[in-house]
Amino acid sequence: MYDNGYFYCYSTDAFYGLPVMRAGIQVRRSSNLVHWHFTGWAYTGRPSQAVNYIIQNNGTPVDNVWAPYIIKAGDVYRLYYSQAANEPKLSAIGLITADKLTGPWIQQGLVVTSKNTITMPNAIDPRFNKYYLFISYDWLETKYNVRVSRADDVEGPYYDYNDRDINAFEDNGPMILAPYAFSGHNGWQGTAHCAVFARDDQYYIAHQGRPAINKYFMDLHVRRMLWTEDGWPVVSPERYAGVALTPVSSEEMAGEWEYIEFKYIVVPGFSAEQTDPDIQRAVTLTLHDDSTFNNNSDHQWTFSNQVLEMNWNNVTTDRVIVERGWDWERKKETILFTGLNNNGTTIWGKKK
Repeated sequence: MYDNGYFYCYSTDAFYGLPVMRAGIQVRRSSNLVHWHFTGWAYTGRPSQAVNYIIQNNGTPVDNVWAPYIIKAGDVYRLYYSQAANEPKLSAIGLITADKLTGPWIQQGLVVTSKNTITMPNAIDPRFNKYYLFISYDWLETKYNVRVSRADDVEGPYYDYNDRDINAFEDNGPMILAPYAFSGHNGWQGTAHCAVFARDDQYYIAHQGRPAINKYFMDLHVRRMLWTEDGWPVVSPERYAGVALTPVSSEEMAGEWEYIEFKYIVVPGFSAEQTDPDIQRAVTLTLHDDSTFNNNSDHQWTFSNQVLEMNWNNVTTDRVIVERGWDWERKKETILFTGLNNNGTTIWGKKK
């Protein structure tokens, strides 16, 4: 949430290698979305309304508060939070409000509740008051990924890329963010638990990322969000760094790139079954000056209006948005692309 020159971030009160020392909703702020400073707690302790709901349903609340998400409605800031229990599917999403981002915050009741006697998803991640619904899939330490669907009405029904109702028991796309690795880094897993926000007309996505070398660290990632011509959101393959977004010329496109296609392996289950993060690893893509790529004359590419189209021998076609960004693995500016192919699969790339 942006206010008076600063972005404010509200986060889960987790500690690495230690028990929760102080339950509550942590607050950080940044003037540039890159450097963040801890400013305290929006709410100290576990909100009593959610705690009481869990106890009344014979549960034991966990020690911390999860997944806060903030919006502004009129002159009021609404901060939604999740309180989980040690028992499966016994959770609550509650609401606290304030007139200022710095509080004080007042409990306003429970918005969504769940329990294991009702067939429904766990009430952990709140739904945005938007026509686009962003959902975190799979186990949060490994395969955690973000899907998006959209609806004509805020109450749904919501449909995926293939116009399938997401309430159906099936795998839905597009998957716009998932565990990945570019060369020079072990990669990131657990890449979900997202919040979408905007500054002026530019949208961003914030989410957790867990380094592949140790899944118990949780880092904040912020990425630019872009939009395909047919209205689907896609996100940058690299974290935001404030690089000047000057246009990319056609002459800059030829050369070697790193290329990631978000393939996905369905693994039913949860933490016990989803032990492999299924990291999507980059491969080399070579765009040639003669508008072919990967040394195959049947593979053709075109570039116009900052959109790269790659036709893979008339089998699949990638349409990706090209822009400048920061190569976090090589610590230098580069050119990035993000988009979907004709099957709704996310395609990422960056120039070497």
